[in-house]
Order: sequence, then structure tokens, then C-alpha cells
Amino acid sequence: MSIHNAPIIYRNDNVEFYVNYNNTANSLNLYSLDSMAFVQKIEFYSSGPNKVTIMTEYNLFDSLVVVKKHNRIQLINFSGEVVEELTLKQMCPEVDEHYDLRGRGGAMIGNLRRLFFYPATGSVIFRTYNKENGYEDIYKNPCFCEYNFDTRKGTAYRVKFPGELSHEYYGDLEYPNIILKGDSIIYNFPFKAAVYIYNKKTKKTYVDEFEASHIPSVVEGKPLTGKKGLVMKSEIFFGYKYHQIDYDPHTNLYFMLYSEKDIENKPTPKHLIVFDKSLKKLGEIDIDPELYPEFAISKRGLLFRNKDDYHFDTLTLHVLNVNVSTMTN
Repeated sequence: MSIHNAPIIYRNDNVEFYVNYNNTANSLNLYSLDSMAFVQKIEFYSSGPNKVTIMTEYNLFDSLVVVKKHNRIQLINFSGEVVEELTLKQMCPEVDEHYDLRGRGGAMIGNLRRLFFYPATGSVIFRTYNKENGYEDIYKNPCFCEYNFDTRKGTAYRVKFPGELSHEYYGDLEYPNIILKGDSIIYNFPFKAAVYIYNKKTKKTYVDEFEASHIPSVVEGKPLTGKKGLVMKSEIFFGYKYHQIDYDPHTNLYFMLYSEKDIENKPTPKHLIVFDKSLKKLGEIDIDPELYPEFAISKRGLLFRNKDDYHFDTLTLHVLNVNVSTMTN
């Protein structure tokens, strides 16, 4: 079972389901965390009008799968049928016509991500990119789009991006990870030890910087060269990385994993940073290097998978319950 590790927790009738994508079968597998059993497979079509072959981000809500492809959003029922497609202009008409959903591009790994869905309001949020001058000014006037499936209305937010993106290339590390919480859009970039908080009411962006104990605060990028600006080196793939920031409503804490450099034939050292409700760093926890650098947050705790676990008939999850008093600074 080849599983692309972009796990999510889907909640339905107060039951939590662990969901992961099987890229070999082009399907989603749902496991009940209450009964600890496999429940359902959502199989996608590989041809025809319901074709789903390029997924960059996904999530589930109201018995629908929301899939972000390179230039549009698809709503798919649990039978694998595409029930609706939406373009950025349809979802967020106030965004300038030069913007689209595709980033700078280039070689990437592990590029399936969780789509940022906010169940409290029925909203999803997307990164958008300025293509007026091709890739030259792609991060000029950065903008996020929030689309509400209940009201069918979208809102554009002019946010702040790190200055490094104007003159350096980071490949997969350029793409911001986003979560919604109340009136805040909280996001981070994999190349930098910083958390960005956009306040929807004041329309201002605040930046909280922190220090990690084992890797630099800013990962070294590569200079942009020529119009396309795509210089790729192996150290961008296998070097330092700050992963997705996430919020745990059960503990009122924020978490962010980060990875050290890959060492040939050895598992990559990983560490979990814990932040309080105000996004102030409380400490760090060393994570088993054999685990994937992705986790899902459930009422049971933080759920990890072993990176070498590809059994066909079982799914093994490793549960971490954070004890703040035992952390190192």
C-alpha cells in the first residue's frame, strides 16, 4: 500500500476518521479512530469526466472531498464523482485577473498537502500567486483567498511574505502553510523560523520569530537566475525544513515539526516545537526519526506514522500526548 503521507482528521457525527491518500490506487482510505477499523475507500476515476489524477491539496467535509488541482478546485462525492468545479475567479472575484492558484513551480517532493479547511465556518483558504510579470514578481502583493461553501462568497486578504522570496529560490520550502483560527490567518514558511499572523479585522500582519535548537533560523536558498528563476540544488530537498504549524483545540497549544539535514542511509532527526495559545515557544520534544514529519491532531493526541509502514491490511499509528512540564527549551 503506497500511501502519500498527507493525513487529515475528518469528523462526522462526532466520530473521528483518520484519512490518508493512497497514490498507487488513487484513492483515500478512511479509518475510524473510535472503532479502530478501516471504514471506507474513496476511489477516484483515472479517466472520463470525473477524472482526478493531479492532486496538490485535499480535505473532506460534509461527505465531500475538496481537491485543489493546479488551476481549480473540484468537489467530489464519496463515490468519486465530480459534482462541481470552481476557478479562482469564481471563488474570489476581487482577486486581480493576473493571480492564479499555481506557484513558482520547479522540482518538488512530497507536494501533496492538506487543504486548509476551517469547519467552524465552512471555509477553505488558498494561496494565490501574482503572474502579471511571469515568475519575476510572483510574491509581489501576496494574497490569500478564503472561500465559504455555505455563503458561496470569497474574500481576498493582502498578507505579508518574507523578503527573502524576492531574491532567493527555495523550491518546496517557498509554499506557506496556513491555518484559520477565529479572526486570524496563521501561516509559516518551511525555510524560516517565524510565524505570521494576519488579523482580518485590522488587516495587519504580525510576525513572531523563534529559535530552533538544532537548525538555523533561516534556511539558505539559491539565487534567482534569469526570467524563470528556477535553480534547484539537492540541499533544498534534503536539508533543513520547518513543517506545518497546527493548532490543537484539545490542549489549546500550537505545534510545529522541524527536520535536520538528511544523513545518507540514516533516518532524519526531527523535533517538535510547542507554542502556547499566544504562539510563544514553550519548548521542544525530540521525535522518533523513523516517523514521518507529518502528523494529524485528534482527541487521542498527535498521530504519526512510521515512514516504512506500508502494510496492506493494517494501519499503525503512533500517538504522542504532550506534557509541557517535560519539554526542553
